[in-house]
Amino acid sequence: MPSSSFNSFQTQFSKFRVYLAQLLVEIAGASVEERLIISQRGEFVELINILKWARDQDRNIARPLQEWVCKAVELLICKNKESAQIGFQAGIVAELQTLLSKDLNLEEVKYIHINSLKLFTNYGGQEIEKKMFEMNIIQSIVHNLKSSYSKVVEKTLAIIYNIVRNVKGISEEPQKNLYLEKLQKEGIIIALYQDGIQNGANDIIRVRAAESIGQLYSNTPIPADMKEEVIKTLRNGVEIEIRDNDVFNLYFNLLALSCLAWNIDNHDEILKANFISKTQDILMIDDSYVHQYIFNMILIILKIGSQQSQEILKKGLPFPQIREFTKNKDTDVKQFAFLLLSWVSRHEEMMKFEKLKKEIVGKSKNEITRLARDGLMEEIHSILREAKSNVEDNGGLVLVVCDVAQSLFKLNGELMKHELSENGFIDLLFQYYEAVLPSQFMIKYCDHLSVFILLVQYSDNLFLKKEKYLNPFIRFLDCKAESELSRILLTLIVILSPVNETGQIQQKDETRCFMEYNGALNHLIQIFLHYQSTFNMGKVCCAIAISFLHKAMLLPDEFRGAVIEILKTNALKRLAENCGNHSDIISGNFATVLNKCISDTDTYIYDHGLILALNLLRFGSEDVQQKVKEGVPIERVRNLMTNRNDRIQLSAELLNQRITEIS
Repeated sequence: MPSSSFNSFQTQFSKFRVYLAQLLVEIAGASVEERLIISQRGEFVELINILKWARDQDRNIARPLQEWVCKAVELLICKNKESAQIGFQAGIVAELQTLLSKDLNLEEVKYIHINSLKLFTNYGGQEIEKKMFEMNIIQSIVHNLKSSYSKVVEKTLAIIYNIVRNVKGISEEPQKNLYLEKLQKEGIIIALYQDGIQNGANDIIRVRAAESIGQLYSNTPIPADMKEEVIKTLRNGVEIEIRDNDVFNLYFNLLALSCLAWNIDNHDEILKANFISKTQDILMIDDSYVHQYIFNMILIILKIGSQQSQEILKKGLPFPQIREFTKNKDTDVKQFAFLLLSWVSRHEEMMKFEKLKKEIVGKSKNEITRLARDGLMEEIHSILREAKSNVEDNGGLVLVVCDVAQSLFKLNGELMKHELSENGFIDLLFQYYEAVLPSQFMIKYCDHLSVFILLVQYSDNLFLKKEKYLNPFIRFLDCKAESELSRILLTLIVILSPVNETGQIQQKDETRCFMEYNGALNHLIQIFLHYQSTFNMGKVCCAIAISFLHKAMLLPDEFRGAVIEILKTNALKRLAENCGNHSDIISGNFATVLNKCISDTDTYIYDHGLILALNLLRFGSEDVQQKVKEGVPIERVRNLMTNRNDRIQLSAELLNQRITEIS
């Protein structure tokens, strides 16, 4: 090589080396925000240029630069989603793919190389993972499973797992993995099995490979020659992770077993070696996600498994321990515990109502009416009557029954009117709530009630403003979980909303007397004073509830200023400040405020905007209705008709219907 050319290479190498050294020093001590700013100024483009230049150089020049580039990428995107997205858009992932598949031979691939790529599957998000699959990243790196460096193999498996995993996690229905067919055809499954499980250098490698195979064969028969070894490896992994208190990897292991549990042919293998006895040890680990996933796996087997599998579970499960989980601090864990107990004790009814839940969706209004009158509502009544005598065993069944009832009432609102009699559905449901301990309260109750209350109020606005319906909520105020308390308070203020039988806003709240007498008002005040943050949802709900109960009254000095400040800073302040009657509410720039409320991105705000509009349309004069129509952003309302929240969806549907009817 001519000396001039050599000097040119050396000069370029020195420039890149100095640049990378300075960049690494700058990044090393930078915060997430500072690293994002660094990414935004185009550093990924320069890093790509270095990799491209190094590709044509002698390995002694190229390898140090390639390692430093990977280190820079690693530091820039670690725990930094925005930075990872900038890097991906710039094209750095494609360059790392080429580096790992073509530029480096198998034994040259180091931890730093593979980890820089892996972090894009940790922090890039679902869309980037999908694009990485489409780029054939897995095919480009799968040969690294043969590496003699265990850390390289482990990170390669992590990339594969992160790309193929089911991002939805727990699902009530089986889901096939969309990537299985392609990866099967291209030999990736065989590589995972042979290089990962059969020839894996350590337990971590074997278990991680089995987890990817488990994810890929969700609800799909796993090849017979692999099944025993894959599931055995996952079972062994659970034992190791329990022993090491490895919560993070236990979570993924149980998720893989849950995926495989959706195929009944895998149940015998999963339950081998008294595996279900490990449930007790798993439940002793202090992690709500781990609890959810072991419960989920058991539930799947209870739902679709054979009689033999169900008997194994009934004999082997630690039921006293599971019953304690109905009082767990995590609302999702509680729900799983209740469902599991009901699937064991009320299996036949659970099967029937789970099936009904799916079938009702496609039925007409007339079919729904006929179904309800032919004994379904009476059966629901009977279950609610029995449920209060044993909340632990029946709580899961009540949830499924309420799912069915919710679908019935949404499809035919007239049915709710017939359920407002004594010992009707609402009466029996609240009698059941009286038997539920505050520690057993679940957010799912409020999910159902948000729909039921709306439909009840649409038939009879005062029906729920009775002591027997408010008492359960007053008891539930003793629950300890803040997320649950916020939902209880939010539901309570919907019931307490100060509208009387004529539809006019009351000047003095009529429920205040018994709320004060039984200590509920004081309880609300203490909860309000307990919250430190002004923007806490529970504090906002408390302030609204307290203000509802002090209509036409002077708020006590102790908390007057704090309550008024909360109401002022609430996005619905103009709606709360004028509470005399409809004409007062719609005065000023009401239409603009209503439009902003319904258009807001905050669920709490647009939910209450919808409810306010519905109430004014129902009880207001023609002038009021025209003012509301002027303020309602109809396209936004129609978009909300497909909202995942059942209450919001129903509110939007009703509002769209009422607005359309106004001439």
